Amino acid sequence: MKLGAKAENPLEQVALTVGIVPTPLLDTIVALLLARSVMVGVKLGIFEALSGEPLPAAEVAARCGTDLYATEKLLGALAGTGYLDVHSETSGQTFALASAARRWLLKESAKSLHDAILYQFVDATYIERIEDYVRTGRPLRIHEQMRDEQWELYQRGMRAGANLAAPELALRIPVPATPLSHSAANTWACARPSSICPRRSRTPRRFSRRRGWAIASFTAPATPSPTTSAKRPTIWC
Repeated sequence: MKLGAKAENPLEQVALTVGIVPTPLLDTIVALLLARSVMVGVKLGIFEALSGEPLPAAEVAARCGTDLYATEKLLGALAGTGYLDVHSETSGQTFALASAARRWLLKESAKSLHDAILYQFVDATYIERIEDYVRTGRPLRIHEQMRDEQWELYQRGMRAGANLAAPELALRIPVPATPLSHSAANTWACARPSSICPRRSRTPRRFSRRRGWAIASFTAPATPSPTTSAKRPTIWC
């Protein structure tokens, strides 16, 4: 798939075809506003507030502790981009979750990307430094620079993204037909290529658990920075 301008009627299609649509603006400011609107909606709890039933803007603002006028603007933006549905009633407009928001953005959804979207706030600080990278060629080394709370969010965000491929991977990765003990499983895994064996690849840096899942992230040994702890917990297979 590809992100870009999409015509909604024949006249817009002609304009796109002949090249008179200012696509650089759509690719920059419009894309940035869309991304930030979804990120802020997740962070402020807008989608969670609407998880039960359609609500008017005033009730959404009250539940989220936000300004009513500004909340109305955000709700309108999210409705315009397909994340919310708008219902007209005798008492006024109400807003409800669209299927995409209910599937991907609620905390308790089986396919939730809630934590991955929250991590985009951290990613945004690194994206701002792309110019420095292009000028100097020096990598950002983001794993070494993360504060502890950012590292925890990074783990949860990566887990959310990995969950999308987990069912297919579970079907495709060969495993022994009979259950193995921990030590036997370790031996079996380390007989495989280094991509699945931390002892044959890199040092594990952090281990966390969420909803019964164990997640280990493996990175090269890092030199502590002033914003990170001198030593993070590690776990070996």
